[in-house]
Amino acid sequence: MKNLLLLFLILISSNLFAQKIDIQGIVLSDKDKSPIIGGTVELLNPSDSVLIKGQVTDIDGSFSIKGIQKGDYLLQVSYLGFTDLQQNIKAENNIDLGNLLIQESSQVLDEVVVSAEAVTGTQRGDTVSYNASAFTTLDDANTKDLISKMPGIIIQGNDVQAEGESIQKILVDGKEFFGGDINTALQSLPAEIVKNIEIYDKKSDKAELSGFDDGNEVKTINIITKPARKIGQFGKMTAGIGNNGKYQVGTSMNLFSDQQRATITGISNNINATGYSADPNSQGEERTQDGLIKTNSIGVQYSNSWNSGLEISGNYNYGNSRSEAEGILRRDYILPSQSDQYYNEENITTRINRDHRFNMRLEYQVTPQDKFIFVPRVKINNDVSDSYFFGRTEELDNPINQTKNNSKSDNIDNDYSATLLYNHRFLKEGRTITLNGSTSNHENRDLGLRNAENIFYTDQVAEIENLDQNIIRVRNGIDFEGGGSYTEPVGEHGLIELEYNIKNRDNDSEKLNYDISDEMSQGEFIQRLDTALSNVFTNNYLTNEVELGYQFKNETVKVQAELEYQHANLMNNQVFPNSSETTRSFQSLLPSLRMSYKISKHSNVEFNYYSWTREPSIGNLQEVIDNSNPLRLIVGNPDLRQEYNQRIRARFKARNPGKERTFYLGFAASLVNNSITNTTFIADEAVALNSDITLQKGAQLIKPANVDGNWNIGSFINYGLPITTIKSNFNAWTGVGYRQRPGIINDIISNTNSTDFRLGLHLSSNISDHIDFNLSTRSSYSLVANSNKPQLDNNYLSNRTSAKFNAIFWKGLIYRTDINHQYFSGLADDVDNSFLLVNMSIGKKLFPNERGELSVRVYDLFGQNNNIDRNVTELYIEDVQRTVLQRYFMLSFTYNLRHFSIGTTMEDFES
Repeated sequence: MKNLLLLFLILISSNLFAQKIDIQGIVLSDKDKSPIIGGTVELLNPSDSVLIKGQVTDIDGSFSIKGIQKGDYLLQVSYLGFTDLQQNIKAENNIDLGNLLIQESSQVLDEVVVSAEAVTGTQRGDTVSYNASAFTTLDDANTKDLISKMPGIIIQGNDVQAEGESIQKILVDGKEFFGGDINTALQSLPAEIVKNIEIYDKKSDKAELSGFDDGNEVKTINIITKPARKIGQFGKMTAGIGNNGKYQVGTSMNLFSDQQRATITGISNNINATGYSADPNSQGEERTQDGLIKTNSIGVQYSNSWNSGLEISGNYNYGNSRSEAEGILRRDYILPSQSDQYYNEENITTRINRDHRFNMRLEYQVTPQDKFIFVPRVKINNDVSDSYFFGRTEELDNPINQTKNNSKSDNIDNDYSATLLYNHRFLKEGRTITLNGSTSNHENRDLGLRNAENIFYTDQVAEIENLDQNIIRVRNGIDFEGGGSYTEPVGEHGLIELEYNIKNRDNDSEKLNYDISDEMSQGEFIQRLDTALSNVFTNNYLTNEVELGYQFKNETVKVQAELEYQHANLMNNQVFPNSSETTRSFQSLLPSLRMSYKISKHSNVEFNYYSWTREPSIGNLQEVIDNSNPLRLIVGNPDLRQEYNQRIRARFKARNPGKERTFYLGFAASLVNNSITNTTFIADEAVALNSDITLQKGAQLIKPANVDGNWNIGSFINYGLPITTIKSNFNAWTGVGYRQRPGIINDIISNTNSTDFRLGLHLSSNISDHIDFNLSTRSSYSLVANSNKPQLDNNYLSNRTSAKFNAIFWKGLIYRTDINHQYFSGLADDVDNSFLLVNMSIGKKLFPNERGELSVRVYDLFGQNNNIDRNVTELYIEDVQRTVLQRYFMLSFTYNLRHFSIGTTMEDFES
């Protein structure tokens, strides 16, 4: 251990005083060698185009980027009306690039200048970069409005998808922004500060440090800001009051000082808006929220960089919400051995949720060869609910059972985690060592009270059961992981990696169920522990993993193959009500293969194969009966095995820069062996589960088990092009998916097979900053078939069409309208979720700079909003209807703050 510490200190100290590098040059017009004043010079990471540093050229076209680390970079020079210049740089010492000549992107014909349209975007490897200036929005638009116009991006409520995959991370100039809160991040930044939008698959920190892909990637948007907008104060503030006590107050403020940046967001409302938006027509989310929601929240994001190589970013969010909802559901069961059986339920729920989230990221480049990354995360959640439901099961209109169930709960869920990475790059290029360690602690404490009256019908009598319970559940888990990897170059383009990791997850769970009697003692009702519903259980899952991989990479081809050997031990220990232990070992070979090929400068294809295992959760393993719904008892299974997952993905991307057309084709398939799936036993007659618990006729016992045959395949195609005749962009996408979900019902395997056909069309304006519209429609046609009960096979069609139109006209008057139409066929005969939702506002821009706006808004003009969903499982087909927010009127005032420091140009203010 001492030797390892000594080696570690030597690695750091040997480069502690390493030289910082400066890069300078002069940008000139290729035509007449005149200086380019105010041009943008950016130093990018060549692997993912993330911005490292940037400068604006001076009056003589010169620039100087100071204090960078040694390494490989991509230098990009851009200026309006000129073609971007890109140049790869290997920075070992100070560099003077001399004169950099950039070419005009316009043509002169017969003394008439024909200017080229702004280029929509470019593609570099797997990174697509869109030019924000090619898309026109209103002056007060946010970044979410901007990206909704870009090819390949689909927004459905808070879910932002690119190339058929959900965006999971937002970066601003390469730095994390608001953690995983995509909606807050996009609505916090005005569109006018954005220079480029980059979309790519961000590798894990470990993969970026070592240069060896580990398959842990997330679809990411990187927002590149304009150089002239990196210093200033800007944002939105809004306040509104409506009829029936409706109100909304919110703000999103950004304080940027080059590398030091802070963003503050906050909302308070009772109009179901769970994230901040100052759009007078915003309904919070496109997807209708369950119930009526009051929300109070505040969030702070901060980031800073120092020349010492230290970068810090972090955010804190606090949310407090109260929701009230009523609902009904109808569930048709897929039971091969019985006649038609269905379940109807009415429910009422009030829930209060308090949530604290803290995320931080610290990167320290100690020397050009040594780097640390530290990522701590904290989540503290308290959820209090009061609910009631009445449920009734019938068969051929004859009652089987019913329950009236009242419950109250107070749940605390705290999670703490931290990850530390260290990477050393040796002087030999490609030779690295990466060490990683992480730990996490999970604390759950649930307190509940339940009172229920259950009736079970037999041929002769109705048996009545009354429950009065106090339930205490405490769960704690401690995880740790440690390991390291070593990479070594082989030949000119090859790289091998040897990696070892050890992981341990230690969990304990205690569930104590007390029956409250009618007897009193010292002024309180006597509580007796129900041992049949109580359990104390511990679980440990330990894995050791060794992996060997090889990577070949040149300018055209990248191939990487890995083989991992995993040895896992799963140990279960039941302490109460009786003592038992089980221990099982698993040995797995986990291969992976990744290939990409650059067909041309504007097209590439890639293929990925992954395999991994997933262990059962402690909730799945704990063999204690949960009677939250006495008609559907749930119990764990300590004999569960780990899952073995395999996934294949192939993608093709192409751009036609001349015609500004984009094309994307994706395919994915997955297979899960030993899939952890619920099995269901439905009692034809009363069955004793133990000496104290009886499963009554018609009631269900749900228990997890390992089942094979869980697989799905799917495809996604996207095509985008500009329609110059109407100055708009058109985007079309389609996809086909097929999934098989296995289940076991009364010991009979049942497969639910579903085929989905999807089609979407989107047209967005690019006319002017005074007229803006978005038109979209998306349809899905689903065919659902069950292997055991074909009479429940079902086909259903859903279609959602939306239109958004904004216009600023005479003397600053502004009109906005959002129209959403939903159509759904194939539901139960008495269920109709089709509706036309119209939101509309008219306002007046105020003040000489039109930064203010006073508007009158109506939500759900025709009072048609509803909230109905269909769920299909291996056991049933279910239609669910919940309370929704309906028509209200609101008077709102919004102010846009825009203040940027000296150095901005008139063009910046007018853009």
